[in-house]
Amino acid sequence: MTFRISPPSEERIAKAVIQQISYSEFYQGPLPSPKDMKGYQEINPDFPDRIMQMTEKQLDHKIAMEQKALNAGIQSALRGQIIAAFLFLTVLGVGTYMIYTGKDVGGWSLVFVALVGVITSFALGTASSKQQKNNISENQTEDS
Repeated sequence: MTFRISPPSEERIAKAVIQQISYSEFYQGPLPSPKDMKGYQEINPDFPDRIMQMTEKQLDHKIAMEQKALNAGIQSALRGQIIAAFLFLTVLGVGTYMIYTGKDVGGWSLVFVALVGVITSFALGTASSKQQKNNISENQTEDS
């Protein structure tokens, strides 16, 4: 038995050369890579400054939108607290009035419901706050 080894074909040599020469480049960020910025500068010397100004405007816009969203969330929470306080005081007032007029069972029921509602809301809000703090601290440790 004779084994014959054929010389590598031109196609196999070309693939090997291509594999050795090819590479990929990845850049991520709000600005083009420094290499690309030089290329833009070669096209027009003003392009890098214009790109920087455009990026700064976009960043300012993003910050402004995040601030608006944050303020809207704060205002919404405040409105919810004001409405909840009004409802609590109304139910408590009606319950007290019912007790005063001799309808003890209904009055005490309303007072009890109002107090349980406030206590439950406070307890759930506190638990939710603790959970959010834990999530934030976990995210910060993952980022480090």
